[in-house]
Amino acid sequence: MLYLPSEETAPLLNEYEIQKTADSIVFMQTEDGAIPKTPHGLVDVWNHLEAAMALTVAGRQEDSKRALLWVAKLQNADGSWHCSYTCDNNIADYSADTNQCAYLASASLHNFLFTKDINFLLSMWPSVVNALNFVLSHQNDRGWLPWSVDYIKSQDGADIPVPNKTSLFAASCSIYHSLQSASKIADLLSGNDGVNDKALPVANSQTYYDKVYVDKLKSKYSLAAQKLCDSLVGYMTYKSRKTAYIDKSLYAMDHYYNILASLPSEESLIRLSSAREQFILDGWGVRCLSDKNWFTCAETAEWAIAEASVGNIRLATKLLNATFRHRLKDGSYLTGSVYPNGNSFPRRETSSYSAAAVILADDVVSGGLTGALFSGYSVR
Repeated sequence: MLYLPSEETAPLLNEYEIQKTADSIVFMQTEDGAIPKTPHGLVDVWNHLEAAMALTVAGRQEDSKRALLWVAKLQNADGSWHCSYTCDNNIADYSADTNQCAYLASASLHNFLFTKDINFLLSMWPSVVNALNFVLSHQNDRGWLPWSVDYIKSQDGADIPVPNKTSLFAASCSIYHSLQSASKIADLLSGNDGVNDKALPVANSQTYYDKVYVDKLKSKYSLAAQKLCDSLVGYMTYKSRKTAYIDKSLYAMDHYYNILASLPSEESLIRLSSAREQFILDGWGVRCLSDKNWFTCAETAEWAIAEASVGNIRLATKLLNATFRHRLKDGSYLTGSVYPNGNSFPRRETSSYSAAAVILADDVVSGGLTGALFSGYSVR
């Protein structure tokens, strides 16, 4: 069973350092609210939302909500988003990534954990529902989801979705987590959590906010999550069997994202513990790929969240301390560095998602509210 750390720990970053890092993220943010992965680079919804979540932790609620509203504004009619956009909102990659689309649920729940702004959560709910409708329309009977959906034009010019025939384990774990987040939002909105019992009326002319409909969505998300969970646990347990999951075992995220998703399986803990020696180097952090000496800030911070989520505070703290080598004077973070010479790679590249991952990890390791998002427990 996954659990939040019970011991009290002090934040590894002081408030000034957190605000400097938040400044570095806001510096990248466009007037419309988009947060590119790198300065003036491309925007993808998942990394954009991770950056928005970090701004929420830092108390930059106006900037964070502006980022979430940017996502809602760009949503396609079928509930999806394109894989990437330019900073002026032009489409850079026309395909859709199912994990990117699902993540709005987790980001919206995270915002509520900090702000308790039920009205803003209500405003995001239609986008969350439409996004998950798109994602779940591609779930098959065995539970797994294609990692991407391409579009081809029909003779009359309509877009025809063509799902990829393969799936990604880490991305699917993230979708499972998003489905769990959406279920918790449904409980919050319908009053089933026992906290916000006046959040929704018994009936409403707008279907999204009808209590009966919200309860049906809760059941839908729970069923879909269980099917996906069975698929993911089956993959971890019987990996030698023929599967739609692409073997990405060389990547660090394939060994800790099941923990971030609170996947209820002993195999999750085994998968994490058995990979530590392969990926972690003391003082340097986490290799992005096990066969490369490239230590990345985001993977190190996210692995720290995973360790904190299962109570390994000491290791989580050491990992988070290892990200300091990537910190620059302006509070931004380099994407990664190479062992043993310490050169940055990509050269001098800073990334919003790296800075965001550090802020989120710092909050989890220090016992902050972000931990509830990754604990699998109630959001009360």
